[in-house]
Amino acid sequence: MKTSEDGGNSWSPLQLVWDSGENTSGNPAPILDKSTGDIHLLCTWNLGTDKESQIIDRTSEDGRHVFVIRSTDQGKSWEEPREITSAVKDTSWTWYATGPGSGMQIQTGEYTGRLGLGCDHIEAESKKYYSHIIYSDDHGENWQLGETTPKDQVNECEVAELSDGRLMLNMRNYDRSQKLRQIAYSEDGGLTWTNQQHDSTLIEPICQASIQSYFSGEQQV
Repeated sequence: MKTSEDGGNSWSPLQLVWDSGENTSGNPAPILDKSTGDIHLLCTWNLGTDKESQIIDRTSEDGRHVFVIRSTDQGKSWEEPREITSAVKDTSWTWYATGPGSGMQIQTGEYTGRLGLGCDHIEAESKKYYSHIIYSDDHGENWQLGETTPKDQVNECEVAELSDGRLMLNMRNYDRSQKLRQIAYSEDGGLTWTNQQHDSTLIEPICQASIQSYFSGEQQV
């Protein structure tokens, strides 16, 4: 990573956040906790000798693990990676990815302060692709798993807060009969998802994309 302290006009030297040698430490997805100023970097890890196809087929030596790395000084330094796999990954899943992209913090309503990150996984038996979020209600100390999307053929995703207080999960789409992003909505802070559909305004190839909520003062637009 690099940091800028002048609005992006100049940048610091490259900083290595996590070096796992020959292994894969990747899919870094940051969340800023506006209450504490901490940055939580969610990541995944696997043995460098294990390929994605082997992990999906369950012929790999190990599997995908989920970690969080915290910075309390705006990214100048980072704590040691802390594993949270057992809290956020179902044992019946094989492949797993945090993000990619960034997470968010709910700004309004009943779930104000909740940290959330879009993730994806593959079921071991069916080999179907799904999206979900993981979330924290205690400033990143503990992480929990939200429910899976109602339909499959989606994976890499980002979550954003809408002006009516709902969350929207915006997902990479593998259904080639409709070359459009898929979206789903949550009225309970990301615990469950409903009304999964293709968005006719968001044409896409099979590709990750980014979405952010924009707040003007205290008004979300």
